[in-house]
Amino acid sequence: MFLAMDIGNTHITFGLYHQGEWRHTWRWSTRREATEDELGLALVHMFRHRELDPQGLEGIGLVSVVPTLTRIVALACQRYLGREPFVLSRNTPFGLAFDYDLGQLGLDRVANAVAAFHFYGGPTCVVDIGTAITVDAVTHDGRFLGGVIAPGLDMAAEALHGRTAQLPLLRFEHLPPVLDPEGIPLLGHTTTQAMQVGLLHGFAGMMQTLVRGVCRALETYSAKAGAAQTTPHVVATGGWAGKFSRWLGFQLHPHLTLDGVRVLWERQRGT
Repeated sequence: MFLAMDIGNTHITFGLYHQGEWRHTWRWSTRREATEDELGLALVHMFRHRELDPQGLEGIGLVSVVPTLTRIVALACQRYLGREPFVLSRNTPFGLAFDYDLGQLGLDRVANAVAAFHFYGGPTCVVDIGTAITVDAVTHDGRFLGGVIAPGLDMAAEALHGRTAQLPLLRFEHLPPVLDPEGIPLLGHTTTQAMQVGLLHGFAGMMQTLVRGVCRALETYSAKAGAAQTTPHVVATGGWAGKFSRWLGFQLHPHLTLDGVRVLWERQRGT
C-alpha cells in the first residue's frame, strides 16, 4: 500500500493506493493549529476503521501548500505510522521544464502537471477547480508553459456575503453531484437563485474562456516548435470538477494530485 496526502488550504485529502487503484480516499478539514499527536492518532484510527495495518505501507508521500502543517504531518507519519514520508519540494526532480518561477508555483499544481503529462502526454490543459481555480499548460515536450489563477466558487460566495449588507451566504450542499446548465435557469426569481445563477453560469463561462485561451497558447507553442498540431487534452480535478464535468466537457481525473505524488514517489524509489 502507498499513502498519498494532499495538504490544501481547505482540506487534507488522503488516498490509499493498492494493487493498481485508489482503494480508499477521505478528506479532513485543514486545521492549521493541529498537533503532531492529534494528526497521528487520527491517522491510526482511520487505518483501524478500515481494518488496515499501517505495517503494510510501502511508503508515504505528501504535497503541501500549507508550510506550517508540512513538518507536523511528516512527524506524525514518522511517529505513528513508522515511515518517513516523501515530501515534494522545489528540489524534487519533476521531469518537466518550467517557464514559471518555481519558487512561486504551488507544488500541488506541479503534482497535477506531472500526473497529467504521465497519463495523457501533451499538450494538456490542467484544470483544478477547488478553493482557487487554476488552469495550467503542459506542452507536447513536457514544459510547464504557465498558468492562470482565479478565485473559486466558495471564495466568491463568501466575498458576496462578507462585503454586502443583505446578501446571504450561499452554500452548495444541495446541488446535484453533476450539474447540467439546462437545469439551472439563467434568470433567478429570488436573491438566492440569482446568486446561484451568477456564480454557476458565471464561473462556467470563465473556465471555458480560460481553457480556450490556454489551449490556444499550447497550439501556438506547438506550431513554433514545428510539432504536429494536436488538439490539447483538457483534464480536470479538484472538489468542484465532478460537478462541472458534464457542463464543460472536461476529462475528469478525480485523484490527479494524489497520482502526481504517487508517480514522483515511484520514480524516486526507482520503480
